[in-house]
Amino acid sequence: MGLIYAGMSGSQFIDALNTNLPQTANPDDVATYYSAGKMTNPFNAEGLATLYARSGRGTITNMFFCGATGSWVGYQDAVLTVITDGQTYFSGKLYELAAMGMSLGVTYENTKIFNSLFSKNGINNAINFNYQIPYYTSVSITLQQPAGHFDDSVIWYSIKSTDSVNIVINGFRIPEGAYLRAVRKSDDVVAKGAQFELLNTDNDGLLLGIYLFASGGVSNNYLEGCIRAYIGDATIPNLVSSGLEDYFISTYYFDTGTFAEECAGTPLLDLEGYKLSAYSLYHKDILPFVSGGYKLTVRNGDQQSSDDIDLDDAETIHGIVGNTTFGAQVLTYEW
Repeated sequence: MGLIYAGMSGSQFIDALNTNLPQTANPDDVATYYSAGKMTNPFNAEGLATLYARSGRGTITNMFFCGATGSWVGYQDAVLTVITDGQTYFSGKLYELAAMGMSLGVTYENTKIFNSLFSKNGINNAINFNYQIPYYTSVSITLQQPAGHFDDSVIWYSIKSTDSVNIVINGFRIPEGAYLRAVRKSDDVVAKGAQFELLNTDNDGLLLGIYLFASGGVSNNYLEGCIRAYIGDATIPNLVSSGLEDYFISTYYFDTGTFAEECAGTPLLDLEGYKLSAYSLYHKDILPFVSGGYKLTVRNGDQQSSDDIDLDDAETIHGIVGNTTFGAQVLTYEW
């Protein structure tokens, strides 16, 4: 059998790349639009602020949000929503869109993150997004404060957009009509040996990032669990990773501690409390998928060797594994 890459044969993948070769935009033909606020309270009585709106086509290229300590109450749970062409494809909590799992019951005051897609460089906040979000007829961007904090917050923000749609991910041009989707996979308690679904789509697309939030309960042995891909109607998956920490480019249960790099990182690593918040990005290592079915899962624990893996056998899983709570924020371009 030939090489299969997210549902594509090797020749199909090359054809897709050739079809989607990047096109250079003429800077003289591209306009940039801005929206910004300094030390302002833009929220209405229901805690909703519309920070940017525009008719026409273009790409949101940058969004920045900040609040002085004590002045932006509830910022961790504030929900950012980008409505493109009347549809809500991109929405999530500010922190979770920057791979910091709020459901884990921790804080990230001194956490610093730097990569090409998102960053955090301030105590409590200063969240910056460089997600390239295309729209074709209209766009609006809103920020919703959590309940109880509707009228007591002052923020700083800036948003940038162009009137061009020409998005290239590591040499792959995102086709016309594609949308960036940010989907929050709800927290779920997963039994030993069971799988948590990260992505399940029938569309063509490109995976941009997986941000995983986990709480192991009784030990860190849940990190033995591998990422798996089910392509089409397959019932036997492809093994995507050689372990969970391996998927986030680390090893031996993250033995060097927390890190935040260009393609992967762990903003939270609490080995004593068995908690993890980690991200893996695909803007440097593209992962396309084709229509007909593409599903990614993570297993709660796994056999020690891939030679012995048996999805129907939870008893031989390595180490002590109990129920693990998994959640995720998953970003894809789909068309």
